[in-house]
Formats: sequence, C-alpha cells, structure tokens
Amino acid sequence: MQRRIPLPALLAFLALILGALALRVHAAEPLPVAGRVDFIVGDVRFVDDARRARTPVKGDTLLATETIVTGRSGEIHLDMEDGGYLAVRSNSSVRVKEYRAKGDAGDRSVLQLLVGSLRVFTGWIPRLSPKSYRIETLTATIGVRGTDHEPYFIPVGSDVGIPGTYDRVNEGSIFIETPEGTVDVVDRDRAGFAPFGKSSKPTLLDRVPDFFKGSINEKLLDGRHQKVLDKLEEKLNLRRSAPRPDSVPGADAAGGSALGVPEVPLPIVPPPILPGGGGGGVPGLPSTGIGATPVEPLPAAPPAPPAPPAPPAPPAPPVADKPSASTPPPAARPRDGRAVAGPRGIPETGQPSTKPQDDSAPKDRATQLQEQRLKELRDRETRYEIERERKLLRDLGRESDAEERAVKRNRERR
Repeated sequence: MQRRIPLPALLAFLALILGALALRVHAAEPLPVAGRVDFIVGDVRFVDDARRARTPVKGDTLLATETIVTGRSGEIHLDMEDGGYLAVRSNSSVRVKEYRAKGDAGDRSVLQLLVGSLRVFTGWIPRLSPKSYRIETLTATIGVRGTDHEPYFIPVGSDVGIPGTYDRVNEGSIFIETPEGTVDVVDRDRAGFAPFGKSSKPTLLDRVPDFFKGSINEKLLDGRHQKVLDKLEEKLNLRRSAPRPDSVPGADAAGGSALGVPEVPLPIVPPPILPGGGGGGVPGLPSTGIGATPVEPLPAAPPAPPAPPAPPAPPAPPVADKPSASTPPPAARPRDGRAVAGPRGIPETGQPSTKPQDDSAPKDRATQLQEQRLKELRDRETRYEIERERKLLRDLGRESDAEERAVKRNRERR
C-alpha cells in the first residue's frame, strides 16, 4: 500500500525549497559596477574585500567595495557609471565604499581616499542628490556641488607636506567637513586643508600648495570637464530608459524593497516528483503527470440546514429625553445639601483634563545624543577601514619593490 503525503506537509516542503533558492539568488547577486578602465599605465591593481588582487586592463570593470592601488609609476583613468570621470595618480589607494548609479534619487557614491591623490570630474549623482556623494579620508569628509577637483591625503611620516587632507578646486566648488568644523565653500583655483589633530579645524589656504603638480599624463585630462558636461544629460536619459532586470512590483524608487534590500524575483519551482503513480498534485500548481503521488481531496462538507425564521423583535422601550451636551449634569449632593467636589483636574462635565505637555526638549536632546553616537561609530569604522587599507597598500608596495629588484638583478646578470 502506497503511503500518501498530507497536503500541509507537502506545502511546507515547497516553502523550504523556495526559501533556499531565494537565499542562493541573493548570495549570488553581483556587485554593482562603479566604472570602466579607460587608460592604465604602470603597476595598478584592484583588490577586493577578501584581499584578492588582480591586474586590470583597459575595458575592465571596477566593482563596488574594490580598492584601487597604484605603484610608483602607476596611474589609471576610469569612466564612472554616473557619467563622471576618475583619475587615480601614482602611490595612491582609493576604495569604492558604496556605489549605485541608476539615474534616480537612490543613487549614491562614497569613495575613501586612503593615501595619495586623484582627480575627480563628478557626474550626475551630486547633481541629483548632493548629500549622497562624498569622499572620505582619515581626517575629513569632502562634499561637492558638481565640480572638477583634486583631493590629496598625506599620511603621518610623509615628506610631501604637512599631514592631512587637501583639496584643490579647478571648476565648481566643494566643502570640507570635520567634527571640529566646516569650510563651506572652496571655489575655483583655491584649496582647502583639514590637518590631523582633534582640535584642528579645516581652513581655506591662501595659495595652492606646490605638490599639486599633476602627472605626466595630465594632458589626457585637458577639456575633460566640458566633455563630461556635454554627455551627462544624454547618459542620464539612457540610464533612466534602460530596462532594469532587478525591478519587481512593490519596489521603491531606489530599485529595492522598503528596507533598502534589492528584491529578486523568485523562480517558479514545480512540485517535487514523489515515488508512486497517479496524476494528482497540489491544488493551484501544475502537475507533472510523471510519478506524482496523488493527494486525497478533502471531503465536501454536507450542506447546512436552512436557518429557522427569526422571531419578530420586541418593541423598543421609550427613550427618555437625554440632556444636551451643553447642559452640565446635576452635581451629587450629600444629606446636608452641599455639592460634592470631584477629583482635582477633572471639570464638572465629567471629562478628563487634556492639558498639553511640552516634551519637545527631551526628544530633541535624545535625538542629538543618538546622532552624535551614530557619527562617532561611523568615524570609528572609517578609521579602522582606512588603517586596514593602508597596511594592505604597504604590503603591496613591498611586493612591487621586490619585483623591481628581482628584474634589476636579472638585467645585471645578463
């Protein structure tokens, strides 16, 4: 006699299969593309979060969360997905902390300049949402308002200049923010500086430092700012009109669920084929017709007997005249004839007192404390990530120096 599987057990089994498939789909979701290599020379590597390094070539893609590391002679230029352009110079390290460029208000770009310098021609992200674009260093956060600028971070112990964060503006304007203060506007042909130290505030420099000299490939960036502006609207319209394979009903404007997690449509999974014969199946799902175990249909419920007619309702008793809302009820009186006073805070109408309470000050204080704690956590996380990436940069630099020494020894032996 064949064993028949109950319908609730079969439905629970299908739910487990769908859940496992959904987890696999989310786990295999690719990282967003941040940019594509347009020019590369010298020693340049892309390093992912697992510390795996690869050597890019022209046309390769830079993914979100990857770090760009350049050697002594390395330089790389990238076409960014939001229509902007990025040039990372030699002896530098830049991490793409967050990136999304789909042409709506959910776009975001956060770069971490760990050491060295780069030149940035911003795309549509800071124009659509200025607060969603920033460049972080160990001492400051740089925000832009559509510009061509050159952030530069000098670590402690370097002989290039005073340690800290610098930024030179070629077009547009930027601002530099630290926990100690903000330089609101750094405009064209000016430079701002945020030094090390808890009590040091960012300042606007009197002149541009001499170490802003560019590289030998700087001529490739001539006119780039205008080229970005000329093509920006066209690229933005193309991105907005492109189909999105990850869009599903119920997704928000940022292309994800209400919790900010991208939603992925689940595949349609047929019911499992169980041993035995027959052609039944789960109601509502297609039957395979091959070796499916029949499921006993639920017995039909017997028809309910007709309900007896309801007896006529008795006539309603006469309603006494109610006092109007404006007429207060008579006060209860004791035997001596004096009125009984009600509890304090309750008027004579019997309604509780609704005195407004001003509790805005405690709420504002609690909000300020919460925001301050969140900011301290973010700063601590940023410092940890930057120190980790700087250590990785030093390790890669030692490997590069070892390779150069090996090549030099081989040449001398020849």
